[in-house]
Amino acid sequence: MTKRLNGLCLLLTLALLASGCAAATAFRKGDTAMHSGNLDEAVAEYRKAVQAAPDNANYKIALQRASLAASRSHLEKAKE
Repeated sequence: MTKRLNGLCLLLTLALLASGCAAATAFRKGDTAMHSGNLDEAVAEYRKAVQAAPDNANYKIALQRASLAASRSHLEKAKE
């Protein structure tokens, strides 16, 4: 029973680490896209980060900022 519990704990820990890594990677890609002016790509990457780590407030804020910036950009292009 102890071996089984230890194995389960190890599996759960690895799953949490993998999801954390995926979220951090997506967030960094979102930052890079945002700084490059690729707003739609930034929104997509930040959305991946939020989906991988829904409790991370920094990821949610970055997604909101990128979404607003992309919306403004699309609106300005439509006005032209």
